[in-house]
Amino acid sequence: MSHTLPNGFGSSVVGALHERDGLPCQDAYAMIRVEPDTLVVAVADGLGSARHSAHGSGTAARIAAESVAAGLRSGINADPSELAEAGIVSARLQLEQEAEALGCELRDLGTTLIVAIAVKQMLVAAQIGDGAVVANQPQGAGLVMPPTENEYTNEVDPLTMNDWHGQIRVSALWPECNAFAVFTDGCQRAALQRANGDWRAFPGFFRPLFSFARTVAAPEDGEIALRELLESDKVCANCDDDKTLVIGVLNA
Repeated sequence: MSHTLPNGFGSSVVGALHERDGLPCQDAYAMIRVEPDTLVVAVADGLGSARHSAHGSGTAARIAAESVAAGLRSGINADPSELAEAGIVSARLQLEQEAEALGCELRDLGTTLIVAIAVKQMLVAAQIGDGAVVANQPQGAGLVMPPTENEYTNEVDPLTMNDWHGQIRVSALWPECNAFAVFTDGCQRAALQRANGDWRAFPGFFRPLFSFARTVAAPEDGEIALRELLESDKVCANCDDDKTLVIGVLNA
């Protein structure tokens, strides 16, 4: 890659179901590079049942990424795990303010949220709701946190629920990470596979994806390629939901 590392790119595309109903994409993401060696990514998936979910997901992703970046730039030697969780807390507080400003219920802004922080070649993530994070290490791609398993299909724990703080999950610190991916559940069937009852990163999806990512000369080129992938028949055949995929490259 010709540009400075770490860096990355992403794309959000509307799913066939929302496109048919004339709805906008309810996924959102934000990415901030913090000099000299840190990348912050936030990905949110607005709930289809929430009236202002697109606004909720966009706000949550932006505020979470900005909050983490501000914490990193403050000079305080904060634990990345604590910063990732604090990003989710900041997003929740902002959604409460947004609901008041819009004169709506907080649940109308319903969204999931994932925050990933890559410092040098160390990755940590915090999450509420579905979606997943995959880290690429020398031995291959590994699932940072498995998707949540709920009792009922399509049930999800959003950032706007009452017991929201108790539903935040924080990953262990993943070392020797040269690239990573953050994605919403619309990509899950293409990106993950079950083995002995457990979710795992699908090598057939991530091996070429991470290999390609290291060749991308400009983020704009990567965004176009990801959009084409997410709109392809192969990926859309697995799910008609909105899809967001963000790739971070830490080491060429």
